[in-house]
Amino acid sequence: METKAAKTVGIIVGLFILCWLPFFVCYLVRGFCADCVPPLLFSVFFWLGYCNSAVNPCVYALCSRDFRFAFSSILCKCVCRRGAMERRFRRTLLVGNRSQTEEDCEVAD
Repeated sequence: METKAAKTVGIIVGLFILCWLPFFVCYLVRGFCADCVPPLLFSVFFWLGYCNSAVNPCVYALCSRDFRFAFSSILCKCVCRRGAMERRFRRTLLVGNRSQTEEDCEVAD
């Protein structure tokens, strides 16, 4: 369990560095030489940093079964019926080799 959490945190931190490092390097270079960094490149790196926020929920969804269920139930609340969500959740629990009672499998409203 701790190894999985460490792996998830490592992925999140790694993606944060990959997304924001180009912007900050570009920002430092631009501070010393304003003409060295084209405005388009600066904008691309700026938005790459903001895209990091959009990537985080996807990473969490890939790494955590519980987060994946909560995320899907929030997004599908208006579209999916309660019974379909409960069956999907029970199937996920069975695949994960968890043994839980019917009370544990119920979805709270």
